Amino acid sequence: MDSISCEINFKIVTKPEEPYTELALSQVDGNLNIRNAGVLIFNEDDICLAEFAAKLSAWLCEGYPRELFIYESMDYEEPYIIMLEAFDGDGAYLSSPWMNDGISSPLVIRLGDFIIAARLFLNKFEEELSNISSIYCYKVRD
Repeated sequence: MDSISCEINFKIVTKPEEPYTELALSQVDGNLNIRNAGVLIFNEDDICLAEFAAKLSAWLCEGYPRELFIYESMDYEEPYIIMLEAFDGDGAYLSSPWMNDGISSPLVIRLGDFIIAARLFLNKFEEELSNISSIYCYKVRD
């Protein structure tokens, strides 16, 4: 099996008490980082992880690859935090005003690897916060 070149990792720092509701989207914060080909390209220590998971889930359910993936938040002034635009089969432009120093934005990545990384992220996220998937559309599949 070929290894994927993209990883989306997180560490939860704050979370609400169960049961989780849509309000949980504003209460699950932590570190989010994205690696491509082993290089750390995005790293933010204080980001709303449940909000990111919900946007990613909605995109996987309804939009990809014909629509942009856009993670934006009312917590920040930037027009978006992470944006992915598919092109030419398996290519995609990943951009963010918060890319790590020395990383150009947009960065060309493999769309298929980003989708696999997104699904793995959502699976791990649900493992850490059981029942959180009830607030978003993507369901963990075997």
